[in-house]
Amino acid sequence: MSRLFSILFTKLGWRGKIEVMELNLIISPKNRQLQKQANQLTQNWDLLESMIINICSLCGIKTFSDRVPINLIYGKNNKEIFAWFSWTPKNSMITIEFSRSRKVNNQFMIMVLVHELFHLVLRKNKKLMRKISKHTKSNESILKKIKEKNLSSRMILEELIISSFVPEGYLSKKYFNKSIKLMSSESLCNELLDWRRYIAHKMQRHAQLYSKRKQIIDDTYINKIINVIKNHKKKRAAD
Repeated sequence: MSRLFSILFTKLGWRGKIEVMELNLIISPKNRQLQKQANQLTQNWDLLESMIINICSLCGIKTFSDRVPINLIYGKNNKEIFAWFSWTPKNSMITIEFSRSRKVNNQFMIMVLVHELFHLVLRKNKKLMRKISKHTKSNESILKKIKEKNLSSRMILEELIISSFVPEGYLSKKYFNKSIKLMSSESLCNELLDWRRYIAHKMQRHAQLYSKRKQIIDDTYINKIINVIKNHKKKRAAD
């Protein structure tokens, strides 16, 4: 049987309005270790709130009061944590899959959750989503060379944008003092995870500025990511 419990918290909105956010942690099946992970999330709710407010600013969203189910499950994946989201205009959901054989880094768990929430917050700004689609269409030829099974070019660009902030990028450094790994262009291959790390390193100064200024992700930011990819491809072609 699944175990379901809700967490409510409030935050002061940009116009002084109190907004209520409700997220549901769903443990399926009932399990002591999964309950432990759920407890870690509840104990860090102030931190989660701060990070969510930050990503709302980056996405140009004033409120995020959706009631989002967060499924905590065990799976056969060998990774420490594997997560994904599903979205429709009326329903959203996040699933975090844990490995039974690997110890969980609680900070990384929070970063992964915020990354998935970032996807959902981003979808609240239809104008920004159209910008991402526009840049994808005009740069399809370079994006499709980045390999990730079952991901469209548009989703790959979205992953690179979000990862430039969390978990590989600036927000992880800001909240957890997590170093942004230096990825040399020589060691970079076409796998998405490598590109996420490479983009996070190259974009850290810009991500920091956008975060501190509460600046919405725009054409300039997206173009900088595209240019990082283009410059790398040009360099590799010249070698």
